[in-house]
Amino acid sequence: MYERNKGVVIRVLTSAMGLGTYVPALFLKDFFQNKDMLCKVYLIESYLGSERIESFLRNKELYHKSFKAAKFGHKLAERQLGGLLGENEKKQIYEDWDRDRCELFIIMSGNWMDVLLEYMRGNRLSDNLICAVHMDVGSAPSWSRFANKEPKWNIAVYNERCVEYILEYPKKFFKNERTFTDPEESYIYIHGGGWGMGTYQERYADFKNAIPYKIRTTVHSLDEVDFYYNWEYFLLDKHWMPWETHTKELYPPIRRIEGGKLSDICNDLHNGMYSLYEDCCAIISKAGGGTLMDSLITATPLVFIDPIAKHERRNQELWVSLHFGVTYEEWKKSGFSLKLLYELYQSLINYRESIPGLGSYLLGRISENGKQNI
Repeated sequence: MYERNKGVVIRVLTSAMGLGTYVPALFLKDFFQNKDMLCKVYLIESYLGSERIESFLRNKELYHKSFKAAKFGHKLAERQLGGLLGENEKKQIYEDWDRDRCELFIIMSGNWMDVLLEYMRGNRLSDNLICAVHMDVGSAPSWSRFANKEPKWNIAVYNERCVEYILEYPKKFFKNERTFTDPEESYIYIHGGGWGMGTYQERYADFKNAIPYKIRTTVHSLDEVDFYYNWEYFLLDKHWMPWETHTKELYPPIRRIEGGKLSDICNDLHNGMYSLYEDCCAIISKAGGGTLMDSLITATPLVFIDPIAKHERRNQELWVSLHFGVTYEEWKKSGFSLKLLYELYQSLINYRESIPGLGSYLLGRISENGKQNI
């Protein structure tokens, strides 16, 4: 057991620009704190100026409304991301980091690489104290500028053949038994990830017109709710900004919409969101790295809509090859088969028990004197 020491911390560097690295960062924080270690999560947005934040929020709204714009934005990000912070912001961060001895820097977003590289050039940080954790098969846009500059210690949660690690979810796994006997009694969850991006709303028509599954979906404003259909709607509050100091809700707040009224769902430890998957036979969404982890932890098959970038296409190819997911087109060809979803579910159940936990692996690589064993 590690002895709690207020002068020794683990730092997880990430971004809330996408939930696919943000929520896993919270899982890691919860894991280390449960092991009686201090762990701090740093968001790049906490140090951005108001103009940058406003631009980010405008893009978020635009990408939600236009899949074409979202795809273009991801291509642009591969060339232009970087240099987000000015000298004053970096000085503030470095002074904070200098105050405490650090066991390990876990970097989950390439947006932090410029800051870390400069910190290392000042001889304030050894390369063997940095671990880069990649939540996609291949590189997401934020990493594209650093192909030859990444830390020596790189962890790919997924590779082209298998899942290397699972994030230790504080509540362990959900129940293993679900009903796959009657589509009319089976839930399907449709969403576009944390930003509500992609062609997921185009799939609504199939379920409105002919398919008997029960539907849950996430909307980003009340204007997107069609009360004519007896679906379950949940609102992901677009005004939630976890980098603001007064924010109490670390996990994204989910609210149920009934009769035009909102009711809160406690989402501590992501349990509110995961409880909505617990009796679902499938999630229809893009193949973001965080969505893959949701699928694995809750043993919920994925039905894939169009990927938004190369890394999502590679994620999708992995999940299909492991028989954890299927493209929407193939599922439609099968007549929206419930039997096919059950087969994917069984594959997930059988596979996930054998995957090592990422937090446990990292903990095992940290020695008692605060140095990582390479």
